[in-house]
Amino acid sequence: MKEKLYLVLLATVLMSLGAGAQQVATIQGVITDSAGRPLASAGITALTLPDSVRVGTAISDDEGRYVLHDLRKTPDCLRVSLPGFVRRVVPITEADRIVLEEDPTLLAEVEVVSRFTRRDPSGTLHVTMQGNPIAKGNITTDALRLVQGVELSGEELLIGGKPGTLIYIDGRRSSLKELSSLPATSVKALEIIPHPGASYGREAIGGVVKVTLRKKEGVMGSLVGRGQLDREGPVDGLVTSTTRYQRGRFSLYNSLSLGVGTFRSRHLWSREDGEEYKVSRDKRQRVLMDNIDLAFAFGKAHDLHLYGGLYLLDDRIDRSIDREGSLRQEEDIKSTNAHAGLLHSITLPVAKGMRVRTLVEYTHQQQSDDMLYRTVREESARMSEKMDYLRVEPTVRLSLPEGATLSGGIRYHLAQDQNELSGLETSLLPGLVNHHYKIWGSDIDPWIEYSRMIGQRCYAMMGLNYLRTEMNFSDLSAKDNDYHIVHQGLMASLQLQYLINPAKQSGVGLSYKRQLSLPNYGYYSPISYYQADDLYSRGNQKLRAEVYHNIGIEYHISPEWLLTYDLRMGNDLIRLMTHRDPERPEILYTMPENVARMMRHTLALSYTARPTKQWNTNTRVYIRHGRESMPELTVSYPGIGWSSSNQYRLRNNLGLSLNLAGQTLERHLDSELGTRASMDLGAYLILLRNQLTINLSADNLLHTRDVMRVTTGPVDVTRVNVSPLTRLRLTVTWRFSSGDKVRQGSASTVSTPTKERPIL
Repeated sequence: MKEKLYLVLLATVLMSLGAGAQQVATIQGVITDSAGRPLASAGITALTLPDSVRVGTAISDDEGRYVLHDLRKTPDCLRVSLPGFVRRVVPITEADRIVLEEDPTLLAEVEVVSRFTRRDPSGTLHVTMQGNPIAKGNITTDALRLVQGVELSGEELLIGGKPGTLIYIDGRRSSLKELSSLPATSVKALEIIPHPGASYGREAIGGVVKVTLRKKEGVMGSLVGRGQLDREGPVDGLVTSTTRYQRGRFSLYNSLSLGVGTFRSRHLWSREDGEEYKVSRDKRQRVLMDNIDLAFAFGKAHDLHLYGGLYLLDDRIDRSIDREGSLRQEEDIKSTNAHAGLLHSITLPVAKGMRVRTLVEYTHQQQSDDMLYRTVREESARMSEKMDYLRVEPTVRLSLPEGATLSGGIRYHLAQDQNELSGLETSLLPGLVNHHYKIWGSDIDPWIEYSRMIGQRCYAMMGLNYLRTEMNFSDLSAKDNDYHIVHQGLMASLQLQYLINPAKQSGVGLSYKRQLSLPNYGYYSPISYYQADDLYSRGNQKLRAEVYHNIGIEYHISPEWLLTYDLRMGNDLIRLMTHRDPERPEILYTMPENVARMMRHTLALSYTARPTKQWNTNTRVYIRHGRESMPELTVSYPGIGWSSSNQYRLRNNLGLSLNLAGQTLERHLDSELGTRASMDLGAYLILLRNQLTINLSADNLLHTRDVMRVTTGPVDVTRVNVSPLTRLRLTVTWRFSSGDKVRQGSASTVSTPTKERPIL
């Protein structure tokens, strides 16, 4: 009996061990390139042999790490793939560190554009640019036009039709202006994040674009010259020289730009009494910009950036109205912007890895504006402005088991702005008086964000911000006008994403975001700004923060088709309301006020593909219904809109581009915007073994006139934009390099607040 009992016990133990052998421990590792740099968004598939049955999948994170868990069977090997790299199959014994080599065949064009794009479970779109047809002959901004969900509207980059896009180059905050002089062939990859969470702050309204540049060693640079002209003559000319030097762990980047321009605007105004007049504005500009960036990598997970720059601007503005005795205004504006910054990043051996990132930036801005007003007589004035701005942002990111990530940090901003209007001796323009005031305040924004994969296909993200802003206004001309303003509130973000078919990149997503939008601090200015002798603007010291709620639903049908629905609701929205001056009824003034509530529905369908070997297209069509209301007025409108960016390759080094955009009538409480449509046509030519690229385009070759009707209270004014909108633009790019390992980089630029005037 004892022997039988021992045999039973032994059999039970062996069965338990056998069952335990079927439960695979968590498999994890890191994906890197041949230089040891982490590769994000690589696809990992666990397989059994000899039948190659898939038993699990994962995707590498920003640090190149991946985790495979809840596997049904013990895998024998891993299949790893990433656009732009040679796909590898490695035995499970090599799972801890997998190295991918760049695919040289991608230097030749392929017909399937989806090979260069992939959407991960979080909804982020990854675009490989090396060898991608959309990079051929383009600067980066033009290449972005051909990426799904991205639009370029004037000087604004939209994601999913929403403004407020943040741009990062190699992890550092940048600008659309910098992208406009960056050749697309210098870019390694793009990431398009349509639903940014708490980690990006309240400024990321529309989304985030991350640019990763090609990394090699040696000297590389480019010389970009751009010129524009319209029917009235030359518009601007800009020459930008960029040079990057990298040796070992050290790199140096410098960008120098010199430019001149004459920017013309013409508007026809029609008032309710039948009077018509033309308002003309000519701005002659000279600019010098220089940015330098020093970087040193102490190791694979530890680096430091020191950067700074100088921005000098000289504007001469002439503004006039073509009616007898009306106002003519001349301004001579000189401004200086000097900035310096530090960015330090290090990964610590805590859990799977803790990334600590610290950003410190300082900016000093100084501007003088000599103004001359002319009506029946002349009067001069001088406006001086001086601002100091400090930004400190520590961030911690912790990788947790089972594909989870926890991050948090604090954003602290401190600003002081001094303004003085002096030199006025008479009351040529009522309301324009000598004034001296100071605005200073701070923002503190602690945030936390948690994300994780639920199984292999579901992604969840939750984030929370608390924002507190204090602003103090000190009227040095009249102390009784001093005031103190506090804005505070919670912002929240939530995202759920489910990958239906990884092979077809199909999936559905749901997102929610509560946002606070603070008034631009220029809207608090007590100084009147005259657009005409009978129209001026003034600030409002009682403004509150706007509150928005955004709900989005996405259906990723395939790499080519995307269907989205967006619901945007807002309270306490600021609109520029127009009134009659109570003391002078013939004079109008505008003032920002928290008057509006809104609800807007948008249903959009996007098609991004390469229908033929020569043709790339990104087309978006949407229908929209908007409604705005305040106690005594409600306006609503249905509408449709469209945008289509197309590139057609005639030969290997020659191609054409065609961009179309338009939108039907749109109504708001303070204005009505008429139907708009435009067409751009361009061509590119590549010479000297891809070193020289020539782009020629006609922007707004065909277009409608922008019409805005202001109908608030007793005011009914129509403004028609008759500016010379059609422009010929020539861009010439020459790229140079030495050494077989070249790293093309970008200087860090400091983000500073901009002052807006509350004008029409």
